[in-house]
Amino acid sequence: MRGKIVMLCIALCVMMQHDMRAANLPVVQWEPGEAVCIFPMGNYCRIIELHDGRLMATAETPRGIEISLSHDEGLSWEPSQVVAANPEGIAYAVPDLIQLDDHSLLIGFNPRPRKPYSPERRFGIRAVRSTDAGHTWSEPIVIFDASHLFIDGCWEPSFVQLPSGELHCYFANENEYRTSNEQCISLSRSFDGGKSWTRHECISFRAGHRDGMPVPILLREQREVVVIIEDNGWPGHDNFLATTVRTSLNDLWQSGVVTADSPEREFIFAEEPQRGIVSAAPYLRQHPSGLTLASYQGSEGRPSHLMETMDMFVLVGDADARHFASPTRPFQLDEHHHALWNSLCVTRSGLILAVASIGEKGKPNQILVKRGRLPL
Repeated sequence: MRGKIVMLCIALCVMMQHDMRAANLPVVQWEPGEAVCIFPMGNYCRIIELHDGRLMATAETPRGIEISLSHDEGLSWEPSQVVAANPEGIAYAVPDLIQLDDHSLLIGFNPRPRKPYSPERRFGIRAVRSTDAGHTWSEPIVIFDASHLFIDGCWEPSFVQLPSGELHCYFANENEYRTSNEQCISLSRSFDGGKSWTRHECISFRAGHRDGMPVPILLREQREVVVIIEDNGWPGHDNFLATTVRTSLNDLWQSGVVTADSPEREFIFAEEPQRGIVSAAPYLRQHPSGLTLASYQGSEGRPSHLMETMDMFVLVGDADARHFASPTRPFQLDEHHHALWNSLCVTRSGLILAVASIGEKGKPNQILVKRGRLPL
């Protein structure tokens, strides 16, 4: 009996610590006024702050992968330019953007063949490089090739560079599971600034389910790589929940795959979400204060759990990228609009930019951005 009482006390203490951490987290304050349009038509926008203070955005559009620049912290954007045009019968999709330590730029993207499928056009992960601040770009570099069939494809590349210069590209991978509907998170590494890439390795897999949409960050002080993903296998839930998997900078996934029961797999929330609530397509960044920010397309308080009515949610977490709480909706959409495929940019000054593909069911999306700050 005494042992049970001790365990109960420990559990209550842990719960109180979680509640206190969540209660102490600030709430993002979004600027009033209309959102600013970056791309009049497109999806999957990502924004970074360049070394010179400009902002660069990239997105998939009907023309291919495009970029746009802002010189005033996102208040206005230059006309866009295509950096990788769609080939015949293939759509370039889901770009990600990183500026490396040497100031070169890398944009990864996901070639997606259109029907009718044929073996010579395969789903894959590619990248283009620029060494002149984005004025010119290389031909596409092969990172990975999957099948030519949608059901055995690969998806959603995302980058992080380590202090050693090692560059990681994480992506969702169905190609390994051609007799099931499973999906893992794969990693390819580059040691020459993205010019060449290692063979892929699996770093996260929940058997019977679909880990997807990875976004990595390197925590500033804890020396961990944390990857936020969507995970549809949590017991008691039948939908995607925003989840993190992680590895130390010393280990870098050498200890093996993060499986369902690994202590390195956690959903992001300070409190377990209600059954049926969706938190998909997540994104993760760290604020100069050390606090972390997560976003996702969610269904809480929306007319349905369908993607066509989801809004963008932004939460604040601690310096370990845990215990996320204080949700806000930067766009405050009505029930007839959605905000999908969202992302965050946090500048060195602490400015937060929330960006999403916003539109109505059955109509093209435009890419809009809102600005906010943490009241610290």
